[in-house]
Amino acid sequence: MVAESFTLALRVKAVRGDAVFLNDGVYGSLTELRDIGAPDRVSVMRPDGAELGGVKAQKVVFGPTCDSIDRLPDRMALSQEIAEGDYVMIRAMGAYSASISTGFNGYGRQEVVTVAAL
Repeated sequence: MVAESFTLALRVKAVRGDAVFLNDGVYGSLTELRDIGAPDRVSVMRPDGAELGGVKAQKVVFGPTCDSIDRLPDRMALSQEIAEGDYVMIRAMGAYSASISTGFNGYGRQEVVTVAAL
């Protein structure tokens, strides 16, 4: 049994006001979050690996499908400085996050990368 199996890295495709659009959503790895709510184990990183700190704001999170269901029901606390191209990192995702992805309209495909700490 695996409860906390990986860190999910999602790419920010766009930011419009208090809305953040990601490259994956509820048809992919965020399926489980639709039912259990937004986690608090979230950070935002720039493409160069620098973590964004500072003030957080409650953002509405959308997936990439332009489907009205592809939206997290709860707002997520993300850095106010979040921008297109950044990464939303969600630590300690559950094992079901990957296994129940649907691949709806070509979305939800995952690339698993193993990172070894030295």
